[in-house]
Amino acid sequence: MRRPPIKKLLYTGRIPDASLEVRDMKRGFLRVWLALLIFSAAASISWAQAVRATLVGRVTDQTGAVVPGTKVTLTNTGTNETRSATLGDNGEFVFTQLAPGTYTLTSEHQGFRKDVKSGIELQVGQEARIDVSLQVGALTE
Repeated sequence: MRRPPIKKLLYTGRIPDASLEVRDMKRGFLRVWLALLIFSAAASISWAQAVRATLVGRVTDQTGAVVPGTKVTLTNTGTNETRSATLGDNGEFVFTQLAPGTYTLTSEHQGFRKDVKSGIELQVGQEARIDVSLQVGALTE
């Protein structure tokens, strides 16, 4: 009986069949990991929106005209955390990602009296609107 000829193998550092399996496993692992990452990100974003509140509003004068340049400060009375914004030409403000609680909104602009609105209650998932009408005051106010 004659033996089959011995084939010479070129050593490449990989075993052909095993490398395909490893590559397929890596691809599968990568797909699962990517799916979990996307799911986690989406869940955390929706959770953050669900447990937070938003406060929007507009600052005008007695005639209803917007007062650009007004400084608006929002303070959480429970934690003393503050956020501030200087209003643009549309006179509107938006405070997002607020923890539920009680807030005080202060609006200031030179030539107008300071306006303070206290006891603003924000609940989970709520979007509240507080519009401010500034009253003309002394030049030093």
